[in-house]
Amino acid sequence: MVVCTRRHMDMAVGRASCWLLIPLLLLLLPSASAGGRGGGLFVVVTFPGLAQDVGLLVCEDDYVVSLVPPGVDPHEYQLRPGDLRLLEDADLIISTGHTPFEARIRELVEAGELGGVLVEVPSIPGIRLLENPATGQPNYHMPIYDPLNYVRFVEYVSGLLADMRPSRAGDYEEKAEEVVRTVGEMVEEAPELGLRAVADMPVVPYAVSWLGVDVAYVMLKEPCVPATPGELMEVEEAMAEGEVGLAVVCYPVATSSSEQLEDMAREHGIPVLYVPSPMSQGSIPDKLSEVLEGARALSTPEVGGATSLGPLALTLASALLVAATLAVVKEYAGR
Repeated sequence: MVVCTRRHMDMAVGRASCWLLIPLLLLLLPSASAGGRGGGLFVVVTFPGLAQDVGLLVCEDDYVVSLVPPGVDPHEYQLRPGDLRLLEDADLIISTGHTPFEARIRELVEAGELGGVLVEVPSIPGIRLLENPATGQPNYHMPIYDPLNYVRFVEYVSGLLADMRPSRAGDYEEKAEEVVRTVGEMVEEAPELGLRAVADMPVVPYAVSWLGVDVAYVMLKEPCVPATPGELMEVEEAMAEGEVGLAVVCYPVATSSSEQLEDMAREHGIPVLYVPSPMSQGSIPDKLSEVLEGARALSTPEVGGATSLGPLALTLASALLVAATLAVVKEYAGR
């Protein structure tokens, strides 16, 4: 015999209430296939840094997700089943187009297995690819670290978003204009360093070329491909003979090549400009702001003549000199 107490009745009612609530919750929650995006667009990017940049452009109900988690080397990353499900649901896929797993994404799109629009950064109209000074080949390592390339990236992606969601086209355009304005102001304020440099990573030329820095040598030619002993000797000679006046190092410093470059610069009395790694947290405008701050510090006379004042600094210095001269003349004339 089963004795039905008040406690048992309460438990039964509770269970029944839970089962009745489940269908309602399923209706209220966003669809799993929509990635939690509601009525907005679902954008999948390959690198975590790209998520920060696309996040500057999307609307509040769009959804952006990165396949590669922060801190993971994308060159060693492989697609997981969960990644494939995300890619299948994506309206837009943004890739740097140069790592093995990104090549696999391209194959899936070309085979018709993914329905989203694929954007590969090097293929965006107007993107300028520099030459990797260590290999002589096109440099595919984060070309949007260059401000002009970044502006073209922003304009192209925001245009696609507007085409995919015409009802919010004005919002996408407004957000893109704000980002472009911010980057443009940094370029206008940038000093012209006019230096040849040694870099630790192949991404560095994009981060500093807008500052008048010509990267002539790279310590880590490609991921896991350091400079040869002969190439290191060439860098040492260039430093000793004054052919290079700057070392550029990505931070956080994560490779022995970067540490070796720091030691060589210290030995030869060459200043070091630190630039944020493209894999670190923050958008490209955030990183460019830090690069600009470092460049300004290098453009001061305290560096010992290794760098030159930027255009704005020169204008300001000239104005101050003229003002000082006029003050002296007036004081002398009044005697």
